[in-house]
Amino acid sequence: MRVDSVRRLLASAADEPQDLEDTAWAATRAAMESELAERFS
Repeated sequence: MRVDSVRRLLASAADEPQDLEDTAWAATRAAMESELAERFS
């Protein structure tokens, strides 16, 4: 998982609670997809 990119996404959305939640889900999904892609490539 790319922790730096997740932290940047969360920091960018910290002003708006709903945006923060949406961004957290998007970051989680991106991290999972990235990990799966690395495992199966």
